Formats: sequence, structure tokens, C-alpha cells
Amino acid sequence: MRKIIGRSLGVVLLIVFLSTSVWGATQDFKGTINGNTITAGTGTLTMSAGKTLTVSESGTIDEAVALSSKAPKASPIFTGDVELAGKVTNATLPAFLAVLSAKQNNVTGDGTFYVIPCNTEVKDQGANYDGAGTFTAPITGGYKFSITNLDISGIAAGHTTLIVQLITSNRTYTLLGIYSNLFTTFGSEMIVSGTADADMDLGDVAYFVVYVTGGAAGKVVDIEAAAVVSGSLTY
Repeated sequence: MRKIIGRSLGVVLLIVFLSTSVWGATQDFKGTINGNTITAGTGTLTMSAGKTLTVSESGTIDEAVALSSKAPKASPIFTGDVELAGKVTNATLPAFLAVLSAKQNNVTGDGTFYVIPCNTEVKDQGANYDGAGTFTAPITGGYKFSITNLDISGIAAGHTTLIVQLITSNRTYTLLGIYSNLFTTFGSEMIVSGTADADMDLGDVAYFVVYVTGGAAGKVVDIEAAAVVSGSLTY
């Protein structure tokens, strides 16, 4: 009878000991799981490339996990503040840069609104620029557009008005407007630059125009080569 009681108590004590070891206070482990190293006392788990770590039963991971360790989820959505260290690139961001490669003779001066046809594409990320002056928005959002080195020549005596605008489907942005004494004040040639932030909907278009009028000289104003236009999605 004593032997039976002793064995029974031994079993009970063993069960209590194992329960305390597994479910008690936090333990330090050392060893490997499927070839991945666990270091005792440091809380470090070194995973081999392509492995998956699953945390369950209210488990937490306090240390940062490199995004490069797994392929990102398609179209992830981040909420709250996001801080990124280092350079960030986006190969799908709508953006273009184009240059006017040849002089455009006698395009305005008589009140004609002339679309500046920058035809040499330096970059057209997303293929949304037509190579002749017009950008079409591939997504609804805010876009920044700029024009630099717009060299307007052939301004004659009597020309009084010069306007440079960004025209979009939603609204028109005047980058430069001179409405009197054009030739008297600036002479026969001017170089203009400007930028504008534009709200655009999917499928909207945007392009730059120049307009000169006044006097009796007619369509004698030229656009010299090397004007540069650009644009990109900003928000």
C-alpha cells in the first residue's frame, strides 16, 4: 500500500513541476527551431531567408522587423505617422520632363493661345505625357507642374499683353500676366519660368500656353528652343 501511495505522489509532483516550468514566469531559451537560432537571455531570434515567424497566444515582437525580410503585401494601407529613414523611390509615380528641341516661329502675337509643344521627352514615368505638350492624369490627386527657360522672342512695338498659363480641365493658372507696355518695358525678348500646384481628376489634361497680343504686328512672336516643362503627382 505504501508503494502505491509513493508512486502516486511522485506522479503528482512531476506534473506540478512540468506545469510550473511551462506556464510559469518568462523563461530564457537557447537552441534552434528548424535551423533558426534562439539566443538565451537576449530575446533574439535569427531567421533564415524565406522563413516565417508566427506569434500567437497574445505574443508580441518588440524589435523592428526588416520589411525586406518578406515580400510586401499588395497595396498596403498605413495609418498614422510613417517615418522612413534614407532615400525613397517610386518607379510608378506619374512624372514627366520634356524639352522643346526646335524654335517655333510666328506662333502668337495676334492673340493666339499657343500650346508649348515640348517634344523631347527626358522622362515620362507612366507614359502619361503625349510628347507634344499635354499631360493626362492617370489618377486623381494633386500635381505640381513647372515651366522653365521659356524664351519668348520677336515681341514688337505695340505689343502690350503677354500671358503664360497652365490650363487644366478643372481650372486655369496664370503664371505670368503683363497687360501694358510690354515692348516698351521689356524689349523684344523675355525668358519666363513658373510653377503651379493643380488638382486633377482621373483623365484630366494639363498643358502650358503662351499668348501675346496688341498692336498691328500680327503673328510674329517666336518661342526659342530649350523650354522645359515638367510635372509629377505630389499628393
